[in-house]
Amino acid sequence: MHKSLGAKIQDKVDKAVTHVVAAKDGSEKATIARTIPGCLVVRPGWLMESYWSIRKANVQPYLMAQGPAAIPIKKDENDDDDDDDDDGFALELEDELFNG
Repeated sequence: MHKSLGAKIQDKVDKAVTHVVAAKDGSEKATIARTIPGCLVVRPGWLMESYWSIRKANVQPYLMAQGPAAIPIKKDENDDDDDDDDDGFALELEDELFNG
């Protein structure tokens, strides 16, 4: 189904990526996406609305702050490196929504 919506799932963010789905702001992928002109960082709800409406939903309600001014999440010394977990969550959500 993701193909009918024009979506592709990629592990790495490059200049061909138009949208990055992030569970929270400040992940490595979201930070990289902000350096790519035209690449938008959106919340997972955008995927859910797109899935349920069977078309690409309006991104405006789901946009995270765009541009390099976004503040990365500070990690404290007890914080596990969970950026990969957050990115993994978004990838798993995409896969579940678009591949059944």
